[in-house]
Amino acid sequence: MSTEGRALPEAAATTSFTLPRITVLRSMIMNHSIHHRAQLGVYLRLNDIPVPAIYGPSADEGAM
Repeated sequence: MSTEGRALPEAAATTSFTLPRITVLRSMIMNHSIHHRAQLGVYLRLNDIPVPAIYGPSADEGAM
């Protein structure tokens, strides 16, 4: 579908992101993986399973 010769709707002509595409994608992917890591922690705690140290010690491991 070509837009040649046709005007774009105003919403399509506005800028959505001002960052480079790779920066936006990396940010979205990182946020998505952080979200799922947090979901896993909640699931494990609800099932009385100690949460492993993913990035440093967790509260379930006791004092360092």
